[in-house]
Amino acid sequence: MAKQEKKGAYGMVYQDITRNNSLPLAAKGLYAYLAAFCGTSDECYPSVDTILRETGVSRETFYKYINVLVKAGAVKKQQINKNGRFGKTVYKLTHEINVSDLPNTISPTAEESTAKEPTAKNPTTNINNINNNNIKNNSNKKYMCVQPEVDTTPKSTPKEKRTRFVAPTEEEVRQYCLEKDYTLDAQRFVDFYECKGWMVGKNKMKNWKAAVRTWANKDQGAAKNRPKPQPEESEEKRIDLWSEE
Repeated sequence: MAKQEKKGAYGMVYQDITRNNSLPLAAKGLYAYLAAFCGTSDECYPSVDTILRETGVSRETFYKYINVLVKAGAVKKQQINKNGRFGKTVYKLTHEINVSDLPNTISPTAEESTAKEPTAKNPTTNINNINNNNIKNNSNKKYMCVQPEVDTTPKSTPKEKRTRFVAPTEEEVRQYCLEKDYTLDAQRFVDFYECKGWMVGKNKMKNWKAAVRTWANKDQGAAKNRPKPQPEESEEKRIDLWSEE
């Protein structure tokens, strides 16, 4: 039987990350997931939507644990700008941990600090001590601080409810004119807009009181510009003028 060929990419996962008890298991899983994208390199750039879809975690959970990895120094993020706009985010795996920045770091006990030098007879102790030395050496290195990523997904705002226009009655227009001391024919106003379907130009009327005020201002302006009638001469004055001739 022929051996079935395995498909898929692979990545390098370092023990300094996976065996460190200061990192939560979810953060280690996210680190291994990103390492699978990197392959033989240390950089990858999967989109956030791809990560959420393939890992099955929520957006808040992803940001929580990627920030843990960034703060620990295991991952560095860089957002590439393209034509003045934010482009893809590149994740660079350092495979190292800055232990001094982790809140839950467990300090070595007195028994561990006074442990004997590793010998060839005790290979398990030798491997553990080598890993502990690597972690201690990495804690002395300086790392660039990266600001934690914040979810900037725009949130929809509720739309304001618009009040529906209700056409006024002739009595309502008349009462409003009395309140404002307008000399306006209420019946003429209502009849005019009734025949137009209460449209102002091509738009539906929104405020009939504003329309009443406009009509009243136009009527007052027309009254001011209207010429005053001249008094007619009396019949008696005309007779006097003829008599003088």
